[in-house]
Amino acid sequence: MRITILLITSICVALTAGADLFAQDAENVEQVGRIYNQWDNAWDVVVVDGLAYVAAGCSGLQIVDVSDPENPVVVGYWEYINEACGVAVSDEYAYVADGGIWNEDEFGYVGGGLRVISVDDPEHPEEVGYYNTPGRAEGVTVSGDYAYVADGGGSLRVISVADPEQPEEVGFCDTPG
Repeated sequence: MRITILLITSICVALTAGADLFAQDAENVEQVGRIYNQWDNAWDVVVVDGLAYVAAGCSGLQIVDVSDPENPVVVGYWEYINEACGVAVSDEYAYVADGGIWNEDEFGYVGGGLRVISVDDPEHPEEVGYYNTPGRAEGVTVSGDYAYVADGGGSLRVISVADPEQPEEVGFCDTPG
């Protein structure tokens, strides 16, 4: 019995001690900087003009100055998001795909959709618009006056953001399966 306990303890210590050793070197790839602010996750990232906009799950939208890649610094954040799954940036706005939260009573995700956040002042981002999608918003891209939202319920939602304060759906495409 003592040998079994000693063996299990040794394995646990070895695995814990080597937790950072599972990284793999890659040709021409070298880590030069790192930031860790105990975010929930980092689901998506877009870099514009030295700023990285990170969709950080339950930790919302994180804005990181990466102009010095060896010393990334969080300069601003918007945490009032259920689950930031995707992000796109155009002009002075960040468009965040909010996955919503699981609701047992409705047996589905609620409260998610497209969140439009002004990042004109990256240190003080502010939500200016919102559109509730029927499913779990998981990804977003923006082209011109339109945001294209991958809605986890099996659809692509086309949302006009010509007026960022009043986004409205102008079309959708079911993508079953």
